[in-house]
Amino acid sequence: MQEIPCKDYVIQVGHGLLASVPAQLLELLPKVTSFIVISDSNVAPLYAQTLLQRFQRRVELYVVPAGEASKNRRMKDAIEDFMLEKRMHRDCCVVALGGGVVGDLAGFVASTYMRGVPFVQIPTSLLACVDSSIGGKTGIDVAAGKNLIGAFHQPKRVFADLDVLSTLPKRELINGMAEIIKAGAIYSESLFSKLESNVDAILALKKDVVLDMVATSVSIKATIVEQDEKEHVRRPSTPHKLLHSLRLQGLRAILNFGHSVGHGIEAIMQPELLHGECVAIGMVKEAEIARGTSLQCPCKYTHGAPLGLGLCSSATVGRLVRCIKAFGLPVRVPARALTATVLEKMEVDKKNSGGIKKLILLTSIGTVHSNPFTVAVEDARIAHVLEPQVLVVPPSDPISGTVQVPGSKSISNRVLLMAALGSGYPPLYDLSSHAISRRPVCSTCRISGLLHSDDTQVMMDVLQYLGAHVSWENDGDVLVVVGTAGKFPPSLPGHWYLSNAGTATRFLTTVATLAGTPVHITGNSRMQERPISDLVDALVANGSQYVSSVLLSAPYANAPLDLRLAEDHPTSFPYIQMTTQLMSVFGIQVQTLGPPHGSLNAIEIDMETMTDAFMTLAVLAAVATGVTKITGIANQRVKESRRPRSPDVSQYENACPWHHLTIVHDVEIPAKIACHNDHRIAMSFAVLGSYWPNIVIADKECTDKTFPSFWDECHAALKIPFEVPSASLATTGAVDKSTVYLIGMRGVGKTSLGMSVKEYVAANGWAAFRAQEVVCLQSWVQTPPINTIVSCGGGVVESPEAVALLSQSSNVIYLQRTLTDIEATLAQDESRPAYGEDIATVFHRRVPLFTASSSFVFPVLPGDVNYTRINRDFVRLLMVVLGRYNLAPLKTQPDTYFVSLTFPNYTTVPPDLVATVADKAHALELRVDLLESFDKDFIANQVAALRAASTLPIIYTVRTIGQGGAFPDDPTRVFDLLHFGMSIVESRWKALFNSFVDHSKVGGMAMMPLFVELFELCAWQGNVDMAKVVIQAYDVSDAYMIHQVVESCRSRWGFPMPCIALCTTEAGKLSRVLNRTLTPVTHPALPVAAAPVALVVGAGGTAMAACYAMQQLGLQVLVYNRTLEKAKEVAARFGATAVASLADIAAVDVVVGTIPATSGFTLPDRLVRQGVIVMDAAYKPAITPLLAHAHAHAAVCIQGYEMLVEQGLEQSKLWTGETVQKSILADQVKATLAATDFLH
Repeated sequence: MQEIPCKDYVIQVGHGLLASVPAQLLELLPKVTSFIVISDSNVAPLYAQTLLQRFQRRVELYVVPAGEASKNRRMKDAIEDFMLEKRMHRDCCVVALGGGVVGDLAGFVASTYMRGVPFVQIPTSLLACVDSSIGGKTGIDVAAGKNLIGAFHQPKRVFADLDVLSTLPKRELINGMAEIIKAGAIYSESLFSKLESNVDAILALKKDVVLDMVATSVSIKATIVEQDEKEHVRRPSTPHKLLHSLRLQGLRAILNFGHSVGHGIEAIMQPELLHGECVAIGMVKEAEIARGTSLQCPCKYTHGAPLGLGLCSSATVGRLVRCIKAFGLPVRVPARALTATVLEKMEVDKKNSGGIKKLILLTSIGTVHSNPFTVAVEDARIAHVLEPQVLVVPPSDPISGTVQVPGSKSISNRVLLMAALGSGYPPLYDLSSHAISRRPVCSTCRISGLLHSDDTQVMMDVLQYLGAHVSWENDGDVLVVVGTAGKFPPSLPGHWYLSNAGTATRFLTTVATLAGTPVHITGNSRMQERPISDLVDALVANGSQYVSSVLLSAPYANAPLDLRLAEDHPTSFPYIQMTTQLMSVFGIQVQTLGPPHGSLNAIEIDMETMTDAFMTLAVLAAVATGVTKITGIANQRVKESRRPRSPDVSQYENACPWHHLTIVHDVEIPAKIACHNDHRIAMSFAVLGSYWPNIVIADKECTDKTFPSFWDECHAALKIPFEVPSASLATTGAVDKSTVYLIGMRGVGKTSLGMSVKEYVAANGWAAFRAQEVVCLQSWVQTPPINTIVSCGGGVVESPEAVALLSQSSNVIYLQRTLTDIEATLAQDESRPAYGEDIATVFHRRVPLFTASSSFVFPVLPGDVNYTRINRDFVRLLMVVLGRYNLAPLKTQPDTYFVSLTFPNYTTVPPDLVATVADKAHALELRVDLLESFDKDFIANQVAALRAASTLPIIYTVRTIGQGGAFPDDPTRVFDLLHFGMSIVESRWKALFNSFVDHSKVGGMAMMPLFVELFELCAWQGNVDMAKVVIQAYDVSDAYMIHQVVESCRSRWGFPMPCIALCTTEAGKLSRVLNRTLTPVTHPALPVAAAPVALVVGAGGTAMAACYAMQQLGLQVLVYNRTLEKAKEVAARFGATAVASLADIAAVDVVVGTIPATSGFTLPDRLVRQGVIVMDAAYKPAITPLLAHAHAHAAVCIQGYEMLVEQGLEQSKLWTGETVQKSILADQVKATLAATDFLH
């Protein structure tokens, strides 16, 4: 145990302290007559009794709900009222037993109760141990922000019992590590180094390591608080102390490193992200702001937003990022945390003054900028690091400058591997200058100029698995490696995750053969597509890195290695030479035999020897006069992305075979470049953007792979301006109202513009007409006409330039009609110029181009010529596209209702039936997943038919199989349907999918997120139109409870938000009475109930588990068993329906069999159809009669072993917090089955 002094109290850090707390407090506070222990609903059941039973004086316990939501005025009032009710006076003591929320809340209560009473902290989370429990800051959250109301009230003692950390979920433990990393980063390089080298021991809660780490972190904060208790220092009493005082002015503010940006993100992302996770992202972003190449602030440069402040190096940022990622903390801003919103949330910060944001900025690991400690930073700088995309602005002056490039990734990875495999160490190798300093063989190898990037970090991580010891010197400028001599530890990890680091993957594949134990090497989805079979099969040629991989491990071969390259001209031969030259530096002799490699072709550019540089040349060739042909780039299709086939490359370059690329400079097209996580695409198109205007790089952070400071260097050294794209700073939901473009085949209902098209084509030809179309589009894109509809010619999409221009607009509507209707219309119209080819051929060629160019689709029913009604429906779509649809009546009217329609095909439903069902309703819900077909054209016709049948707003709902519906679990297909432009869209997707909605062209569609648990998530910081929450009710009181929670949330939110709050099951029906906004109703004329039907066969324990699962998914549950009474018992427990006979069932969507296969049970043929899901929990036999019969009728069958695998995966995640790779578990289960035991 360690005792750390802080102000007038002591912080105890150790193991097993909790039981001794009451005795210590009785001795410390002899005048206290009563104690109140304040805890939360998570901690109190674990530790409260340990305290309560040992107090010898009066003690009370008050438990608050766990979570940040409890840190509010209402909860503080409730605690104070409880204390008054219990007759607690000034001789009481408040004991906070819990995490940061409990500590802040209880401390604030103690600071104001009876004008201040003693207060003791017993932190139970790592975050609270090292941060919130120290320093006396207390407070609560309000609508305007976190911790804005509170007081400084120092505790009498802090007891940090590290044993309680063992009950923390792993995510909470990692959450606390953010504050410890912060402490090392701002104040102690030695602590930071310990964190870097003890990641596994810390996460395993090794007692001595954790005690040392926590005590050091606590000591740092205590030291800072001691010198500056309230973020300022009083003026010294003697003149000689003045200088010291000035240096400490605002010292405590350095504890806010990472918190300014972090709190801005947290205000948006909570409760999805925890406090420490947001602070981790904030630290990275604030360090990136500080990074630069010059100690002079570049803010005097007026062209574009200044970037780095030049206070710290890339090495410093690299160490910080690596440490944060090593503990599993995030480093990137979530997509849902929009830049403009984060900047807005950051405005409410105690450090700010005069509307200027002030940040704590690193100068190196262990030190921050001082005098002053807070630095004013403009919004433009902050926005640049927050925003994932960047607009490259061509400078007005010629580009000239010297760029200090980082170390080579190729050399860095080769040197790292050789240093780790070595036994005695050669020279000090400087990667930045390639200089070799000869010195005697020693026990360490020092590498300077190493590239600080994602790829080299992946290599270092695995080398440490192999037993190499890695540490840093000179603030991350020098890497110290102690090698393994080829001898690896016996406890070598069997799973190596190498992300998208291709070089590391290929080099380490050969190294894995030396491990002596099976090793599973994997990476991200793109890495799993990249070829490595040649290396795995024979470890021979097919590219320089394959060859280098064999060479680097060759010294450990049993005999001298003779490596023969089959190619006459090996791909990337200079990289092979690089490997052999570096090996010679490490004392390994490589002799090259055979003929010299070939020379470049004089009539074209052969980049076979430097394939990775082809992207830079490609973009330069795009602005050159004439035709450029690049050959020898076949291996580029298997890099981080398929570079020659990248959709963004194709905006400028013609399609070509894999081995070469032909580039023709034609027209300058604005473009948004999706980098596909490929660093070379981002950097290459940044070069192009310095010449061509309006080039937006969508994922600028992918340059972290090889050149983390790329954007800073380009700006500081080359004076290339960068800006945050204006759309990124626009408010959520803003819609471009300038121009609407109509596209589609001729004859679909568009009108002609200007002079007769037939006359123009006759005089000038089709090519001139298409060129003139592009000129017009370019003009309109640059200066959009206000409130204008542009009707484009049917062939506008024949020009790639026009397609690229149209794709930049969010208001392109595709008028979709059938080929038959178009042919009928054109047969009666002789005023149009001839195609010159068959209409059907043109139609089928253009349809995919129309789809690619459009952001919305307006379908017209086959044979429909009622243009009065078609025009009416088109205007409805326009109101949505332009963001002018008036949702106010639905949001403000006291009581509104919607009907959930369940027709399988609306084109066959009589209009009067829709009118009858919709009577007195305010909106109609179109359940797409209940349609008889999920073909996009079929769905388009359903939308058109429903629009034609009713003018009510349409709530567009798609429930996937995983959400209890029937639509495939494919988010791409789900979101593709948004382009029909419904009035209201119900979103029931995770935040990952919601980010798609944020950035997609959804126009003015009203968003209504549906979450089945959380109101805060659903309200989405007020950035949606309505919030819908559905929970399962177990009792009538649950229906009233959800109504109360809604009212409480709405009173707390700082924005108006209509809420739909509903409960499922019979017990929850009251919620439909209490709900006031868009209450769902049904009608007897509807064909089926909205919820799919699940049939559970059996009445045992497995049947009950199946009933519970189906109920959780919101399905209507039927129970069938040979003994009806048992079926009724099971059904009663889950609000299901028992059926006496299968003949009583009209149809089912899901069937779960839980009875022995020996019963021979099968379903009636009429209940089995294509699409019905049939699963059987029996393991033996693997194919039961139920499954065999269902499989024969084309049902979707799930075997018992598959259910076992899924059960095992979820159990592992639930009990251990770890995720097991599904294929590993599935392979083990499948190994017990015969080949004939599988249905698929």
